[in-house]
Amino acid sequence: MTELDFTILAIIGRDGPLSAYDIRKVFAQSLTPTWSSSTGSVYPSIGRLEMAGLITASIPEGARSRKALRITPAGRKALEPWLTGITPEIAAATPDPIRTRMFFLMFVQPKRRLEIIKTAIESTEAAIQEAERRRLARPGGDGADLRRIASEGVLFELRARLDWLKWLRAEIAH
Repeated sequence: MTELDFTILAIIGRDGPLSAYDIRKVFAQSLTPTWSSSTGSVYPSIGRLEMAGLITASIPEGARSRKALRITPAGRKALEPWLTGITPEIAAATPDPIRTRMFFLMFVQPKRRLEIIKTAIESTEAAIQEAERRRLARPGGDGADLRRIASEGVLFELRARLDWLKWLRAEIAH
């Protein structure tokens, strides 16, 4: 099972019953743009979960023929090893397109490097502002509080990138 499979399973367990469309909306609203809400990623994952007996699907209902997806007891049991299985491999640095681009600054003229870093700083600051705006819009309550905690993780990550970019700017300016 993939990280996406387990994430969809956890979303269904937390918020279900849900339709595949509802799951796609959760991903579309994520502060992390790498989560795909495409039908080409969500529907195959749902199929794998159903075949593994981790979720069940109702008979299609309504004008749009949506199935209500529910987590099974086996699905709930499968979540704990995933949640507790934190290894050095998954704790490693995640891909960051800005960090990757900075690694290849040697391909532009030295005077352009600072301009590129400035753009990266401005874009990261804009991402921080958007994450803060969306964080403030979240309601209270236990489940919502856990979502708020996750959104704080996004802010910590973005602020760390911003600090690193400012450090990089100072290093390049020497």
